[in-house]
Amino acid sequence: MGTDQRRMILMLALVAAVVLAIIGVLYLAGDFIPSGKHTKHAILAFALAVGALVVANFNRPGAAARI
Repeated sequence: MGTDQRRMILMLALVAAVVLAIIGVLYLAGDFIPSGKHTKHAILAFALAVGALVVANFNRPGAAARI
């Protein structure tokens, strides 16, 4: 995989992590959701955000093993 592809995956994973973290905060707040606060959904959104950060970490352009 080339460095351009790694950089694109890195950026998309970072954007996904930020969006998922915002969604998690909104779920915890419960103000914008008519049915109220959803803690399980918030935990899931935060876990997915951490997963996206792990993907971003492994796709840094300098993280590739040189063989």
